[in-house]
Amino acid sequence: MKVILFILCFFSISSVTWGDVSLLVFESDGMTPFDFRDINVGASLKCIVRSDAADYWNGGLLLTDANRDFGVLSDAEYLPAAGHNSVAYFWEDEFSSGFDLYAGPDPIAGDWFILTYTALAEGSPSVGLFDYDVSFQVPVQTVTIHQIPEPVTSLLLGLGGIFSLYVRRPSKGSDIQVHYPRRD
Repeated sequence: MKVILFILCFFSISSVTWGDVSLLVFESDGMTPFDFRDINVGASLKCIVRSDAADYWNGGLLLTDANRDFGVLSDAEYLPAAGHNSVAYFWEDEFSSGFDLYAGPDPIAGDWFILTYTALAEGSPSVGLFDYDVSFQVPVQTVTIHQIPEPVTSLLLGLGGIFSLYVRRPSKGSDIQVHYPRRD
């Protein structure tokens, strides 16, 4: 019974001392919180990795599997709160693409990293925040972004469809004759 009580006390104290690292999404200005409305293909958002603790942390912000076809992460920067010697490495393999993020040995609570997400195609991809102390394969937080075609593309596709209805193509074996002008 004492062992069980000790284990329960250990985990309850440990969970209080672990900091919480989270992902926040903002409009492209980096100041206006993103309201998770649909965005146009080609639009950009700012992703901020924030911590409420001053503990060393390593993890990543990644697009995994099929999500990689819908968007790209770029322009990763570490902010002063991440601490001295913080780094952000671009990472890409057959399963994921994005950035590995490492807070320095002396971080403080606040915004640690800022990255840019750019929508590439129509769909609803998820961006995953990974805490490598928890898991390399399962994100601790995911954010789904709904992307729609830009209005000009939709307009051009619609006009192309309407135009194709009115274009008459001659059928095979039709009696259309082509006359070329004579050159004398």
